[in-house]
Amino acid sequence: MIRIFGCKRVVSLRKMVHTVIVPITVSMALSCLFLAGCKKRVKATATAPVVQEKVYTNRMNNAAYVESLKNNRLAQMTNAMAIHAISVQMDAYSNRVMAALSAGTNAAALDSALAKDEAWQKLKAQSDQAQKADRQTVAAARELVRQALLEEARAKKAVAEGKANPIDEAKTK
Repeated sequence: MIRIFGCKRVVSLRKMVHTVIVPITVSMALSCLFLAGCKKRVKATATAPVVQEKVYTNRMNNAAYVESLKNNRLAQMTNAMAIHAISVQMDAYSNRVMAALSAGTNAAALDSALAKDEAWQKLKAQSDQAQKADRQTVAAARELVRQALLEEARAKKAVAEGKANPIDEAKTK
């Protein structure tokens, strides 16, 4: 056994450990230290805090929107009252002309008699103008509501993504 594991072999094994294994271990340790020490140091910069936009997620909590709806409703009521007043005048005028015509006249004769009358034409023009104003008011209201719905959808999406904070917190029951 001594011959197999003789002193020469043990001595040569020790030399090999010192010449090969120790330098490999030292080189690995140095490379690890080098890699750990060579990272770029990023200085912490003072960044301004991100101020998130505040949005209404329920359009009925927006006072400006509710106020504009009220104003539009009042304008529609004013237009409706004007249309009604003109309609009452037109009915009264039509009844007066019908009474002036003979008893057996039909609607076509009434229409032709009214078409020739200048006062009837003025009432008809006023009625058309009032109805046009009412249609414009209703169209403005529809556009206002459509824009508010789109804005509400955008606000809900921004809140869900974390880009905005809701002004009106959801009220839980």
